[in-house]
Amino acid sequence: MRTNITPPSNKQSLSVYELSSRGSFVKFLKKQNISLTLSEYFDDVKAGETHNGVLCQNVEALTFNNQCFDICTSLEVFEHVENDLQGFKEIFRVLKSNGVFLFTVPLNMNNKTIERTQLVDGKRINTLEPEYHSDNLRGSQKVFCYRNYGYDIVERLKKAGFAHCEILEPSKSILFGFARAVIVAGKTIKPKLN
Repeated sequence: MRTNITPPSNKQSLSVYELSSRGSFVKFLKKQNISLTLSEYFDDVKAGETHNGVLCQNVEALTFNNQCFDICTSLEVFEHVENDLQGFKEIFRVLKSNGVFLFTVPLNMNNKTIERTQLVDGKRINTLEPEYHSDNLRGSQKVFCYRNYGYDIVERLKKAGFAHCEILEPSKSILFGFARAVIVAGKTIKPKLN
């Protein structure tokens, strides 16, 4: 994938922030000649500190300065973020003026987003059967899923400030039909992917 952001003349000064610290995509990013920042979320570690050499960040309150990344990426994260709108706003904040956010979430294009919980008197209440996803970083521990995203994720991103958002669906022939759609959000420009 290529974007129409204006890359720095020196690719090494292209700054990318990925909301995880491991996995195939991280291995791919590490092979690129870019400035790469990786992180994980740990409940018991203060944002901005490290745990076993891994930077801890809470996407709802990132510790980075404004406009410091050209590209932000995440794979299968935002369904686990309690306040996803605040998380999207934080990604928007740390992106440079022509920055792009590329990410995936489990997505049902036939439905609107379904919130699995609601806030009642300051307490989180499950309105649907709790759903948990596997997390290899935490071993056998499962991670709570706050919502099941639908086609209206684009509107959620626009509420966070993104100017241009789209969902790119892969060809059904790719990976035997198991490839995820990629959501692309441009801060001020329409991202162009080839």
